[in-house]
Amino acid sequence: MTDAQRLTFEKLSIYLNEQLDFIPLTFILGFYVSTIVQRWTIVFTNMGYIESEALLIGSYVKGDDEETKMMRRAMVRYMCLSQLLVYRDISVRVRKRFPTHESIVQAGFMLEHEKEKLESIKLDYDKYWVPINWSYTLFFEARRANKVTSDAMANKLCDEMKVFRNNLQMLCNYDWVPIPLAYPQSQGCHEFIPMISVYPAETMLWRKKNQKQIISSKDRTFEKLSIYLNEQLDFIPLTFILGFYVSTIVQRWTIVFTNMGYIESEALLIGSYVKGDDEETKMMRRAMVRYMCLSQLLVYRDISVRVRKRFPTHESIVQAGFMLEHEKEKLESIKLDYDKYWVPINWSYTLFFEARRANKVTSDAMANKLCDEMKVFRNNLQMLCNYDWVPIPLAYPQVVMLAVYFYFTVCLVSRQFFPSGRNDPANGDIDIVVPVMTIVQFVFFVGWMKAAEVLLNPMGEDDDDFECSFILDKNLATSLSIVDEYRGDAPQMEPDQFWSSGHIDPIYSIATANEEINPLVGSAVNAKIANAGDGNEPVEMVAKPPVSVPNSRAASLRQKFSRRMSTIFGSAVRYNKRANGLYDPRRMMATSLDIDGGYTSGLQGTANNQMDVSPGDKRRLTSECRSASCCTLYNFDSSPPSSRRTRDVNSFGRLSKRNSLRNQKSNTSFVSTLCTVAEEDNVSSPPSSFIFSTSSRRSTKSNENFDQPQECEKIGRMDS
Repeated sequence: MTDAQRLTFEKLSIYLNEQLDFIPLTFILGFYVSTIVQRWTIVFTNMGYIESEALLIGSYVKGDDEETKMMRRAMVRYMCLSQLLVYRDISVRVRKRFPTHESIVQAGFMLEHEKEKLESIKLDYDKYWVPINWSYTLFFEARRANKVTSDAMANKLCDEMKVFRNNLQMLCNYDWVPIPLAYPQSQGCHEFIPMISVYPAETMLWRKKNQKQIISSKDRTFEKLSIYLNEQLDFIPLTFILGFYVSTIVQRWTIVFTNMGYIESEALLIGSYVKGDDEETKMMRRAMVRYMCLSQLLVYRDISVRVRKRFPTHESIVQAGFMLEHEKEKLESIKLDYDKYWVPINWSYTLFFEARRANKVTSDAMANKLCDEMKVFRNNLQMLCNYDWVPIPLAYPQVVMLAVYFYFTVCLVSRQFFPSGRNDPANGDIDIVVPVMTIVQFVFFVGWMKAAEVLLNPMGEDDDDFECSFILDKNLATSLSIVDEYRGDAPQMEPDQFWSSGHIDPIYSIATANEEINPLVGSAVNAKIANAGDGNEPVEMVAKPPVSVPNSRAASLRQKFSRRMSTIFGSAVRYNKRANGLYDPRRMMATSLDIDGGYTSGLQGTANNQMDVSPGDKRRLTSECRSASCCTLYNFDSSPPSSRRTRDVNSFGRLSKRNSLRNQKSNTSFVSTLCTVAEEDNVSSPPSSFIFSTSSRRSTKSNENFDQPQECEKIGRMDS
């Protein structure tokens, strides 16, 4: 490599290093990782563990006979089978382990006649709900046989089974709708092609006419303008604006996504609660779920252009089977200036309470439960309407688009490369014609803006928008199958594969038998404990010697007591400088203190053991005084001092009447402060030895304000 080539490579390296800040790596990676972690967390929390449901089934379904045992085992096995069917469609590892229904039978999740029954269901959509439906059927058979003793228990277990099924539905939703592409190619070419065309054309045109003059001339106006614009680009907070905009759009998209509305839970309850096999009852159940699907269609028809094109009129809805002719006439006869989404839900409520009056729904608890489920379904549709009626303000997307396009328009000028001020390019200086780093920055920023534009209307016609028509068709076909053809159609109970064996061995296919499995166990399961033996030898257990537990409440009281007293006594000392110690504010502290049943004596000897206050350091407390905060306080007299006491103070200290009033106020403030300390620390119930007494015991002597009980030991003993 020649010196000129080495110099060129060095300058190119320096140039690229300076331009690395053009790539918003922190913003892009942070947003991407946070989105992935959020989705991972939702999937993780909805994996589905069956212990709660199994515990309730084992407790609620009573009986020790052979039939009841098979019933309980079949119910939990059907729930596990439903989970397996979901995992098999969303996990490649599970799909390899169970490639066919026959492999599921061999693993013991399903019996042969159950496989035949599952495969006999002719439905173009998923069949994850079928085992759950079988479990519901068995449970209500147990309720009718009085093996479940109350409707409250039935509703509770239905809630748990619904939560389990909803968790599986959430896993399916997040697998069906992955993260949208960050940069849809069909829309990005409109901005990318002009960007990579204008800049080189501008550069080549300008260089061809002006390069020689620019290199030798002192007038570099265009170059200075370019440098100025490049320095001022930071005034456009593009990362902040675009990041906030994209996060807002993604949040709205997620809320719409979680409220799309799937009807399996409501259909399972209607099929289980509304009992009867006559023609009228069948039509009643079918009409109830069809009305709910009709309400969903009316909502989708007003918020999705794709659904509107499919159902342009009410007549097209009739032809699709969501509504009958007389129902269309009844719907159109309602004269209302507002939406009529609630009308089919109202019809469904009416039919349900007709079934309750006819005793086809056996209890009010079941009626309330189904009403709650129908209300949740309607609220989800209402949420979709709300987010469609009130979109993001139009000015916000316009401001973001204007900021992005203006930023890169300025870059066409500010990112120009000037050879002026350098040696002749032939001597080895670099000359950038195509702004590679600017193009990379453009791809990232505009790509994220385009991703937000795609997510802005998830009910549209783009490739990444929700398949509203598919959801409508799936809900109608699935719900009608649940409440009619396959209602109460559980397979005949037979002993499962593990009936006679106490241990359940997991079965794998030949291709996956040797794969390493990472079991989900606690982090301390395999921990080696010293002196614990090999697990077979008994470990000697001894009683732990008693230890003293520190009183956290007493410590808190001690700290606050110290702070308050240092503040008050410091003020009192300032007021009584002229008293020469005859009216020492420390005397106020010597009221009766109950320390484990004993009393301090008084005003003379204990004051020096409790407080050390000097004019230079009015906040310094001795350990003996701080320990007094643990004790119980009795008989703090906040009344004004006696006339004799005031006369003594005025006589010896020559205090004015104002200073006397100040001393009285200080005495009252001290008592209030102690009360405040005790009241602020009532986090837990105080021990019996820490009782604040509000009674006032006063001496009968006229020259004293405080009782003088027998003097106790030094307060320093309280620390022990």
